[in-house]
Amino acid sequence: KELGRYKILLTSGPPHSVHLVGLRLAAKFDLKWVADFRDQFTLNPNFRSLMPFQGSVCRGFEQKIYDRADKIITNTRRNRRDVLREFDVRDYHKFVTINNGFDEAEMRTSEAKLPWDGAVQKRFNYVYLGGLRGYHIDRYFFDGFEKALQNDLQLVDEIGIRLIGDARHLTPKIKHLVDAGIVTIHKPVDSGDVGNVLAHCDGGLSWQ
Repeated sequence: KELGRYKILLTSGPPHSVHLVGLRLAAKFDLKWVADFRDQFTLNPNFRSLMPFQGSVCRGFEQKIYDRADKIITNTRRNRRDVLREFDVRDYHKFVTINNGFDEAEMRTSEAKLPWDGAVQKRFNYVYLGGLRGYHIDRYFFDGFEKALQNDLQLVDEIGIRLIGDARHLTPKIKHLVDAGIVTIHKPVDSGDVGNVLAHCDGGLSWQ
């Protein structure tokens, strides 16, 4: 069938199975194809093979994406470097990086009420915006604070971390920081309030 005026196909994963659809549609209808990787595929630390041969099959499929796609988007420069190093890439110019983030309009400040209004303010206030993803990811942020506290107990009274968003993946280690009064949990904020939240903290980490 004809696709009419459509000339460019965009696939965005994960799930990276969408790129299989893109591979076949681009070939069938002779379309320009942009493959967007919002996270790594087989190079992802969380990638697991359910069967012995699955890893090599998925890696072969990933190589086909890089061979056939007209443009490949990675979400960090490091991910781009990893792909160029680990795969047989003939044209590295078609790889571009578009970082995760927020639109300019979402970064504007306003007079909206902050999610921690009324909470105790400390000397340094940081945010962990977007909720918890599981300790295998969250530990990189929270373990650093825990080690700092072990070296200087006075930081308990100076540092506050505002955890904003889904806290269902709360682990014992992070709960320990909550019980110590270092981490406080707050409800999610609308995307339009992100700028306001970040403008009233001293730093932190934000999930897109």
